[in-house]
Amino acid sequence: MSKELMQTAFRAIEILHHLREVGWMVAVHNDYIFQGKRYTFWLLTLPSHSLFVRGEGESDYTALFQCEEAIKKLSMQGYLTGLKASIPDGQASPL
Repeated sequence: MSKELMQTAFRAIEILHHLREVGWMVAVHNDYIFQGKRYTFWLLTLPSHSLFVRGEGESDYTALFQCEEAIKKLSMQGYLTGLKASIPDGQASPL
């Protein structure tokens, strides 16, 4: 495994750990092949507020980063005001 691949895998684990730590739960995780390419899909929920986010891409990192960004948008829109489930800007960023 290349160093870059290991770094993105580690970052995906960090994102997932952080999201779980602040109350988000994995509802669905699916790996699949479409037109010969591998993809992964993640759906996370925040049951206490009936919210969900989704991410999809060619790697877990890409899909989980999309989830993380969607949570930031929910935070900015006021859906997560005062909840630990929010992610302050600058706390998470791409490699």
